[in-house]
Amino acid sequence: MSEYSYRKNVAAIIVNENGQMFIAARSDFPDYWQLLQGGIEPHETPTEALKRELNEEIGVTHYEVIAQAPHTIKYTWPKHLWRDGHCGQEQHYFLVRIHTSTPIDLDNHEEKEFVAFQWIDAHEYLKHPLDFKKEAYHQAIRYFLENHGHAFKK
Repeated sequence: MSEYSYRKNVAAIIVNENGQMFIAARSDFPDYWQLLQGGIEPHETPTEALKRELNEEIGVTHYEVIAQAPHTIKYTWPKHLWRDGHCGQEQHYFLVRIHTSTPIDLDNHEEKEFVAFQWIDAHEYLKHPLDFKKEAYHQAIRYFLENHGHAFKK
């Protein structure tokens, strides 16, 4: 695996003022509900990538960054997904708040990432992700619950 690297990525745990967490169904796997995430371009900082991804994937430009995890979290893709010299992703996690009145536009970008979204309890979400992302998502959500739990409460 040494010739492969982890793709630099951002992921957002998005909460609303009711303490619920945003999840979205992927366009290529509609039964799979995930966090908003995306690659970091070579010229971008993680914060700049977060801003771009929020706009591209869900059409959101007004948000509040509550916190950024102090370390990245890696996960490895199943071998059949390895591509472009990458074997997985190294993610910078952000805890972001948007209000339920903020319009969500899943058709905002030509490469439609999601087909549906919902707001759910963070503990409920921990039952959702695919196996290869599950531990990374669990680590990030646990970190923010432990250190910024107020964001998950109404």
